[in-house]
Amino acid sequence: MRTWRRGSTGWSTTAGPGTRWRWRPGWPSSCGSAAGSPPAAAGWTGPWRRRPAAALYEHGLLAFWQGADDDACSLLGQSLHLARRLGDHTTIALALCGLARVALREDLDWAQALCEEALAVVAGTGDRRGRASALHVLGVTAQMRGDLPRARELMTARIEAARKLGDEAAVGSESANLSMVERQLGDLNRADRLAREALRIATRRGDQWMIP
Repeated sequence: MRTWRRGSTGWSTTAGPGTRWRWRPGWPSSCGSAAGSPPAAAGWTGPWRRRPAAALYEHGLLAFWQGADDDACSLLGQSLHLARRLGDHTTIALALCGLARVALREDLDWAQALCEEALAVVAGTGDRRGRASALHVLGVTAQMRGDLPRARELMTARIEAARKLGDEAAVGSESANLSMVERQLGDLNRADRLAREALRIATRRGDQWMIP
């Protein structure tokens, strides 16, 4: 069981004997050290320089969905470090939100802090993907805290952001999330409409994972 504590220099966590990560403001200096140092961006030019950091983020997110939290922390920490070196604000925010997803399993305060940093990173940059990801995780955090009106506000904002991005999958998944919140708030009509929209999108996309 990993436990998180906040100290004067940031966040720290332990995950069993001999394993320790530290979160310091900025990026995790050690987040699953087994994967080694972040890869260099040498040889990558122009927009391609951002590809390794983005690939590490996607790999870390896959590890998270598979329940491999230690691997996810390692990969996302490397993505975050490399994205900072490249000045890639969107991937910085995405990696922070990826780490926040892991934190949701154990520490809501840490998850919220990571998402708030992600929003600060992309403020004024024209980024939309990083902001949308932060809104999603913050919405789930609010729901888990029992702050349903705030969860409704954040999830609605995320759906609007996903529509602007043309991200139909995100519209569908967030509509399903918001449907559950509306049901908890007692607005059964809106809950039904949202669930039906999520189902239509999943059916159109052939997304068997979301339909249940």
